[in-house]
Amino acid sequence: GLGAGLPNATLVKNAQNDLDNFESRISSAERAIREMFDDLKTEVDKLTQQLDKVEFTLDNADAASFGFLPGESVVMGVKATWTRDGKDDKDDPEGILFLTDQRLIFEQKQEVATKKVLFVTTARELVQKLQFEVPVVSIESVKATKQGMFKNEDWLELILATGSFARETRMHLDGQDSMDWQKWINRVKSREIDADRAFAVDQAA
Repeated sequence: GLGAGLPNATLVKNAQNDLDNFESRISSAERAIREMFDDLKTEVDKLTQQLDKVEFTLDNADAASFGFLPGESVVMGVKATWTRDGKDDKDDPEGILFLTDQRLIFEQKQEVATKKVLFVTTARELVQKLQFEVPVVSIESVKATKQGMFKNEDWLELILATGSFARETRMHLDGQDSMDWQKWINRVKSREIDADRAFAVDQAA
């Protein structure tokens, strides 16, 4: 039979080598399966995050205090703070920054104190109103930056065409990457975003 005539020590060594090789193949297979599921989980997490952003955008667009234009499509929305003077102040309006295929829109949407007793807020009200809108074609440039002590704050710095509500404006984004927003705005400006449409634009509208 197998190994006939070989000393027992050699038989044991060969069997051990076979076992080691088998264990190595099992370990390789386990690693491959783990990597496959890790990759799958990463993709599922990305999709879940994207769906959460879409749901947030649609919910806030439906509840907006302003109207969208005929044929206008919302691309994305994000919580944001508008630093009106270029500096981050406690009185800066907070709300939702919307990007559509035609405009960049900021709607203030925050609870503000209406009554204080000994510096303690005792009453609040929701302030929801359009603060600015600008045609995307009037955005001359957009720059994404990371700021803050740990470079974990996402900012957009915009240069707008003469005649806009301001020549320069800065937005502090909450929970989304400013680099993504820079790409989306530039894709809308270049009309590349049209390739992502699920439905054709109503030409009559």
